[in-house]
This record gives sequence, C-alpha cells and structure tokens, in this order.
Amino acid sequence: MRYKPAFLALLFLLLCSHGLTAQEFIPAQVYGGKQQLREFIKEELYYPEKARHDKTEGTVVLSFTVKSDGSVENLTVAHPVSPELDAEAVRIFGKLLWEPAQYHGAKVDDKQTMEIPFKLNKYKRCIKQRGYDKIIYPFTPVDTSLKIFKSIHLDEKPKPVFKEKGMDFNRFISKNLTYPEEALRRNIQGTVEIFFVIEPSGLVSNVNPVRFVGAGCTQEAIRLIKMIKWLPGVKNGKAVRTQLSLKISFNLENYKQKRYISPNNANQI
Repeated sequence: MRYKPAFLALLFLLLCSHGLTAQEFIPAQVYGGKQQLREFIKEELYYPEKARHDKTEGTVVLSFTVKSDGSVENLTVAHPVSPELDAEAVRIFGKLLWEPAQYHGAKVDDKQTMEIPFKLNKYKRCIKQRGYDKIIYPFTPVDTSLKIFKSIHLDEKPKPVFKEKGMDFNRFISKNLTYPEEALRRNIQGTVEIFFVIEPSGLVSNVNPVRFVGAGCTQEAIRLIKMIKWLPGVKNGKAVRTQLSLKISFNLENYKQKRYISPNNANQI
C-alpha cells in the first residue's frame, strides 16, 4: 500500500510531537533518587516479629499521588501482604520527601506506585551488614507526627557523634575526604551542598544534593554525610525529625596540603 506524501508528513509530525511530550514530562521522584531510597530502606526497615514467626514474605505495593507542591495524598495499599508488613511499608513511606513531577517546566500532580519487598533471608543479611535489628533511639520520648523541623526552631540542635576524642565536623571531613580521581585529573573544584533529614533515631534520610560539583565530588560529599552518626534534635522534650543543609568544599590546593577549610556550616551544627 502506498501512502500519500501529505499523510506521511502528518504521521511524522504526530510521532515527533509524541516523543517531545514524553521527554518533557519528568515524573515525581523521591529525594536523592532510587539509589538513596534503596539505601534508606535497608537502614530503616524492620521485619515485624509476627511476620517473621509466620514466615510471611511478599512485596507490598503502595499507590499514591505526589501533588505539585511535593505533598502526598490518596495513599493506599494497592497490593497487601499482611497487616504487619503493610503497616511497616506505610511507616517507611511516610518518612520520604518528594520532588514533584514536571510537565513543560510546570510542576504537576503525578500518580505513582511503589514496591517494598519483604524477604526473610535478605533481611537477615541486612541485619548483619548494618549491625542492628530493631532501631534504637538515643533519646526518648520520640515525636511520631513525622513533622520536620529546622534546627533554628529546636530546643536542642542535632549533634554529630564521633568516636575519636576531640573530633569535630571539619576534622572529620579533613580526615575522611577522598578527592575523586577524575576531579583531580580535570582540576575540578567547588562546593557541594547536601540537604538531608536527621531522624529521631539519629539515622540520616532524604539525602538530596542541592548544589552539585561534577567528576564524583557530589557522590563523595554524600558518602561523607552518611558516614556521620547523629544525636537527634529535641523539641518540647521529644526527639524530632530535623532538616539540615551542609556544605563540603573540594579545593585542590588545600587537599594537596592535607588541610581542609570548611564553608560556613555554623548556622546548622
């Protein structure tokens, strides 16, 4: 069958238009992307005792809508496994922050699903890797509202905890920072800024770079932030969730001289 030139031209325009539309829609995503989400679930997930006793396994599927302001609504368990595993999946999900979807540069609502798998053997390996089963809270009682506070609004700010005597944030970065090989080779330097949330447990969640430096520097800054242990912030006598935004400098001259001059993080820690 032979097609007329006008029809072929129209078909070409429709295909191009469809491809452009697909490219200009950016779906909502969790802070830090899929990699940070996987790492957070490994750190946070607790396999309920009843589910372990009953050897219950499966994948809980959650359905929800990320609104244009990043809030979440219409959360439902689309594929339940058991009351205990469903509740744990919902608990973990409640701690996540979201970047809203975009269409043609405008923020829009986006309906999504998320799978949270529960496998007993995988969980046993996870316990060995992270060094704990149940999460231990360094300060109680704990605020369960999921509200996130800025450090300036707290009675006590979060505090980094270091094993070595006399260690502070700048010394810790100086000791542990490894300048990425590609950045060294290309003489790349600058300041990375990382947003994250300190949970009442002292664990770090929602790690999200807001100022990037290429050639592996941003990834190195994330690694350093996640190495630090924390005492949580306190508000009205309860451990609360606290948002922080810290800067890590990559300066070639300072690195070669084995020194570290930190950007001003004094307003945060």
